[in-house]
Amino acid sequence: MAFMDECLHRARQQRATRTVFFIAGLAMSGWAPLIPFVKAQHAASDAMLGLLLFCIAAGSMSMMPFTGRLIQRYGYRRLILLSCAGFCFDLPLIIAADTLAVTVLALLLFGALNGVLDVTMNAQAVVVERESGSAKMSGFHGFYSIGTIAGAGLVSFLLSMNVAPLLALALIVVLIVILSIIAAPALQVPVLATADQGGTLLALRHPPVLIIALLCFCLFLCEGAMLDWSAVLMHNVHHIPLEQAGIGFTCYSLAVTLSRLTGDRLIARWGKQPVLLSGA
Repeated sequence: MAFMDECLHRARQQRATRTVFFIAGLAMSGWAPLIPFVKAQHAASDAMLGLLLFCIAAGSMSMMPFTGRLIQRYGYRRLILLSCAGFCFDLPLIIAADTLAVTVLALLLFGALNGVLDVTMNAQAVVVERESGSAKMSGFHGFYSIGTIAGAGLVSFLLSMNVAPLLALALIVVLIVILSIIAAPALQVPVLATADQGGTLLALRHPPVLIIALLCFCLFLCEGAMLDWSAVLMHNVHHIPLEQAGIGFTCYSLAVTLSRLTGDRLIARWGKQPVLLSGA
């Protein structure tokens, strides 16, 4: 009986973790189709838009180094729910802001929330995967990609139906609230204890860690470019109507999702460590 209860508990934790990854993808991609609207709203040049989008990266990078300590102090559940609540406040603010200064602050906050949630949900996913005894991480990230399809696809569809951008984001906010409430009870995952042995710079002295970091840098660079610029490219270069410009990122998200949902099977067959990193 105790074994069955433990299995059910772990299954609920896994579902809750998948839900959080879905929420993260939903929040991030819900903003992507609206980038051309923000550009037009502030009559921003491509250079100015690039600086605005950089605010998201700056917000994320400003919080990520400290999130580990926040996790140790407050736990996964509290940080995840606070991040989700922050998205519900900040997403409408981005599109409703009528001045450039407010938009900059909203984008910085958006990046900071995304940075905290990104680190926290991945740290929780590591614990949940270890407790399950099998590969789960690729599937968790697959749900992030499903969230990006849902967010970009839903907002793009609503915009194509002449729904106001603010109202389209309001629906995303409602979904985030509902999913957060559903996931919250099962997010009580024990925090993985870690020792501070010198921080990031010391870790990067190890070649396998440096290689993984460089690979992540390249992947995030490509993913960020697709998120930030695909809708602008579709509208400005390919003359896709503003309301349908988000379809490009939706297609990209679909391709990523198909790959991520097969990752756990590949890991189960070939193992976690490629030959390149076998000396780790």
